[in-house]
Amino acid sequence: MRIDAISRSTLVAPPLIWTEVASVCLKKIRTHPQHPDADVTVLQMMSQLEMEFVAVDLVAAISLAKDTGLTIYDASYLWPSPP
Repeated sequence: MRIDAISRSTLVAPPLIWTEVASVCLKKIRTHPQHPDADVTVLQMMSQLEMEFVAVDLVAAISLAKDTGLTIYDASYLWPSPP
């Protein structure tokens, strides 16, 4: 999916997404020290996307992780929100 298509949508994620993206940026900076600003730029671009942050029902996320074999991190993005 292209970034312009994403920018027309409202993304929904747990607040943890920023820590995860920052972790990826740091890993890339460490593995490619010749380009220290490249991944920070991606983080800045992401911050311009419209994003709705939702609290994760951790009991439901644990149940989903247990039932599917997902990590709790992955399940926190996929647990079904209440109707």
